[in-house]
Amino acid sequence: MKIIIRIIAILGVLVSTIMMFISFTSDESLHTAFYVFENLLIDEKLDGFKIVQLSDFHNHSLNYSNGYLPKLIKDEDPDIIVLTGDFVDQFTHKHNLSNLEMLFNELSDYPIYYVPGNHEAYAANVEDFFDLLDSFSNIHNLTDKNEKIMFNGSSFNLSGIHDPYLKGVNKLDNDNENMRVMEPTVKALRDKLDDKLSILLAHRPGMMDLYAKYNFDLVFSGHTHGGQINLLPVFKYQSGEYKKDNTTLIVSNGIGSNGKFPIRFNSPMQLVSLTFKAR
Repeated sequence: MKIIIRIIAILGVLVSTIMMFISFTSDESLHTAFYVFENLLIDEKLDGFKIVQLSDFHNHSLNYSNGYLPKLIKDEDPDIIVLTGDFVDQFTHKHNLSNLEMLFNELSDYPIYYVPGNHEAYAANVEDFFDLLDSFSNIHNLTDKNEKIMFNGSSFNLSGIHDPYLKGVNKLDNDNENMRVMEPTVKALRDKLDDKLSILLAHRPGMMDLYAKYNFDLVFSGHTHGGQINLLPVFKYQSGEYKKDNTTLIVSNGIGSNGKFPIRFNSPMQLVSLTFKAR
């Protein structure tokens, strides 16, 4: 019995030491992940078009240890900004919405396109957040919609989908169930598109098979936080760039942290900057 107690005590000390180390080494800087996207559907007129992605804000302040979020975005000088969900959650309060209002005011010169994540489904003041989005003429709620993006005499398709949790699917880690529920929405959007370059905003990367099935050329996702406390891979599509058939998936680590565990380890907060390149 004494041996068991000693083993438990040693394990407790070991776990506490690891958690203290992770807490003290948590990274509060915002890193920029750069991508170049080449595709036969990108003509010379679209060459150099830049998209900045923000995801999983989760009530973070606009200040990071290495700079102010609006300035870091403006430094990239994007043509459009895409928001891929989880900007509010159950921990969102009025001062958090004030931070978002300040952010959107700073970015009022940029076209912004938004889709929700799973946390918007149970955020108490999500309607206030949607009202805030609606108050900005440059912000477009792209939930289950298509839009044609015009640039330099050329164009491409931009689509967005809701998160399955918003329709009552609560098996958050069951990608097969999520894909079954979401397939009619994805198919309906894709059927309305022409043969131009087609980009999808979708919070969850785990539905990659569905995005590839309907031949979206490029998908922006978040949700995983890059593992957040990244000791071992947790998700099949956890962070970075993935390819399946003709589809490229970009998974952002997000620019905030889960409210219950506001710690980052081996998965830095991330601003995504992607540039088109004509092939």
